Amino acid sequence: MTTRILPAYDVRHYDQLLFNDKGQLNAVDAYDLHQIHHIERQIWAHNNSVYHFITKEMIQWLGEIINDRPAIEICGGNGGIGRHLGIPSTDSYMQTWPHIIDYYLRHGQRPIFPPKDVLEYEANKAVDTFQPKVVIGAFVTQKYKHTDVNSINPGSLYGVDEEELLKKVETYVMLGNKEPHKGKRIFKLPHRELRFPWQITRSIDPSYDRVWIWDKRELKKDHYDH
Repeated sequence: MTTRILPAYDVRHYDQLLFNDKGQLNAVDAYDLHQIHHIERQIWAHNNSVYHFITKEMIQWLGEIINDRPAIEICGGNGGIGRHLGIPSTDSYMQTWPHIIDYYLRHGQRPIFPPKDVLEYEANKAVDTFQPKVVIGAFVTQKYKHTDVNSINPGSLYGVDEEELLKKVETYVMLGNKEPHKGKRIFKLPHRELRFPWQITRSIDPSYDRVWIWDKRELKKDHYDH
């Protein structure tokens, strides 16, 4: 986990834009977020346990990807993506475990305590339960496997077995940043890597923000085209 000391700016005045009256994440215009300095966005996100901002453009794009197919959000955290898409948002609640809370606090991070509308399911259990065709996740940590001993991205014992997940769904969309996700095992599988101006995260280098898609429909299309 990368730790960075952020300046002690008071950024609470952004709450009105970024939270609704229930304290839930708003979907906002990407333009309005870009008017906030990157450091101030980082501070606000850190203070509110947010990794990925919710933009209206992102929700529209994800809705087009889903296209009326059954879908869920995994590793939902605050649940903003699932809530705005009208799909179940799930999370393992790992960051509420006492030893994980202690680990995060010792590394200068604030753990996420998911709201009640985020359902407590480990990612693959959520897929088995809801049987979605589309899975969406932001900043998904991969599950550690013994083959990852010398990997640049060993993942976590509590991470998601994404290879197993891919066997069960038609489309997997992951939103994140190239730095924390570098070396993921599933990058060896056919996929697309995309960069959008509407994607805004709390990552140190926003130029590395990316969306990755694994879609079995595209594999079938490529097969028939060739």
